[in-house]
Amino acid sequence: MDAGVAALLGAVAGALGAIGAGWISAWGTREQAKTQARADITRWHLQERQRVYTDFLRAAVATGANLSGLTAVFSGFDVDAAEEKLQACREQIPELTSTCTLVVLQGPQDVTAKAITFCNTIDELLELGDQWKNAIAANDQERIGEVSAEYRNIRDEVNDHANEFADAANAVLVKEEASIEAA
Repeated sequence: MDAGVAALLGAVAGALGAIGAGWISAWGTREQAKTQARADITRWHLQERQRVYTDFLRAAVATGANLSGLTAVFSGFDVDAAEEKLQACREQIPELTSTCTLVVLQGPQDVTAKAITFCNTIDELLELGDQWKNAIAANDQERIGEVSAEYRNIRDEVNDHANEFADAANAVLVKEEASIEAA
């Protein structure tokens, strides 16, 4: 083999090696960019979930606190004050419902179920509040005693459901944070 052919074959081999190395480098860079993009999307999703869960808990705590305050109002047997307090509670429901809807959209299912359970229990508590107010208006002492006891029990359930939601939401967020760090 003469020197010219050897040089030509060496140049072709070098060019093919350079093309192969360039392709491998480009492929690796592309895969790294895809991995980073997935991590960025996961991080963004985590931040959205944190925001939605926090907004829901804020609305839940405000609504629950307002409903807890009904006990003191009802103890005064003042129907007008009770109606005023119930109306203030009802005015908080749209925000609670709105944030619950966002939780449903964010998921996952166990967190969603806990948010819905909380909202349903709030509805039940409001209904009992109306029954309590009506019993006071009718001066039905037996019904007042029944409803007030049931109200206190449901109010305790509201607190339990809020805690269950917070625990489930926290578990999801911790798990997602760990998966981001592992990637």
